[in-house]
Amino acid sequence: MAHNPDISVALCTWNGERHLAAQLQSIAAQSHRPDYLLISDDCSTDLTLQIARAFRDSAPFPVEVRQNPQNLGSRLNFQQAIEQSPGELIFLADQDDIWYPDKIERIVKAFQDHPQAGFVFSNGDVVNDNLEPLGYRLWDSFTFDEQHFHTSRNAQFYTLLHNTIVTGATLAFRKKYVPWITPFPENWIHDEWIATVISALAPAVAINEPLIQYRSHSSQQLGAPEPVGSEKRARTSTTEDLLDREKRLLRKAHHLQTLNSHLSAKQHLGNEEAKQLLVHFTQSLGLVEQVLEVTLAEHEHFRNRIDIRQSSSSRFSAVFKEWRSGRYHRFSSGTLSGLRDLCSRPLPDNSIPKEEL
Repeated sequence: MAHNPDISVALCTWNGERHLAAQLQSIAAQSHRPDYLLISDDCSTDLTLQIARAFRDSAPFPVEVRQNPQNLGSRLNFQQAIEQSPGELIFLADQDDIWYPDKIERIVKAFQDHPQAGFVFSNGDVVNDNLEPLGYRLWDSFTFDEQHFHTSRNAQFYTLLHNTIVTGATLAFRKKYVPWITPFPENWIHDEWIATVISALAPAVAINEPLIQYRSHSSQQLGAPEPVGSEKRARTSTTEDLLDREKRLLRKAHHLQTLNSHLSAKQHLGNEEAKQLLVHFTQSLGLVEQVLEVTLAEHEHFRNRIDIRQSSSSRFSAVFKEWRSGRYHRFSSGTLSGLRDLCSRPLPDNSIPKEEL
């Protein structure tokens, strides 16, 4: 008989009166109910607490409602809620989504079928404020090869280093990994951080079916990006596009440096299970360093391209140097990108600020 683990749901709220009741009802309607729900409120000034307490008093499972003495922000509020949640499996919940009735059941079965899995996540239907479908799902927002993702643990970790594919509202993970993932760093989003760190230690399971309705609306902290291939996400070769690429690479390099430091510091966790995990962990740490090296080289390339476009003289020698390094072919569109840099209109000297690593 399959083991039925204790399940906790960590739900963080802040001024969520508009949608909270519907989310709570969708959790109560689960075919496999949780054993415990912790609602951690971050100093709401609307009716959020009243809604949460009313649900607590009638819920078909234990519910605890806590209010922070001061505003912590989403990252620290989720960290606190996760640390305080009991049970073997922790499900994360946002205040404004809707869970389909079989969400917990499907994810628990995935853990049972894959006892070594550290976390499980799913796809989701993206909807508007009124739960009307927007015509795409969460995984349509990035290039994600699910079959390749499941080929190896290195493939999973590498994928997570390059793409934000895990949405916290679809995520569940084993409580035993909490010492490895905390504290959450300031420059990472909590769900991306949890998935990336745990994938350095254990395999993951991705369920390519929507198990939630994910609201995308103007008042949420983070929304689902436009699907890959949409007009809004079409790439160009303008200087604005180069600037955007350079900023994203800089942010990614900062993320990787933080991850590298965090994983290195966690090697002191010395219990027997941790020692077994360290074999794959060491491989993951080496992969972080490799990806960081490539990211820094790519960032340097786009910084050089921006500097070339900012200059009105000596462009040819700078373009030739960058072309000879091979980075035009490695990171851009080869010789065509070099010609575009040569022919682009010069920019004012102070129009492009430099950010340092």
